[in-house]
Amino acid sequence: MHEFQVAGMGCSSCVNKITQAIHAHDPDAIVNIALDTGRVEVESEDPAHVLCNIISDLGYRIQD
Repeated sequence: MHEFQVAGMGCSSCVNKITQAIHAHDPDAIVNIALDTGRVEVESEDPAHVLCNIISDLGYRIQD
């Protein structure tokens, strides 16, 4: 499981956009997003840096 703190998410559209982008790359991924905390959890075979790039390419910022 990969966990990321993501800045810039503010609505359900953001959740859908991130979820769809990850599923486009890994259809079997399990994505859980908590808008209130900015936490994105992804269970995927993809390495963390690939998932970070997918999220970043959508315009969101991964926080350390």
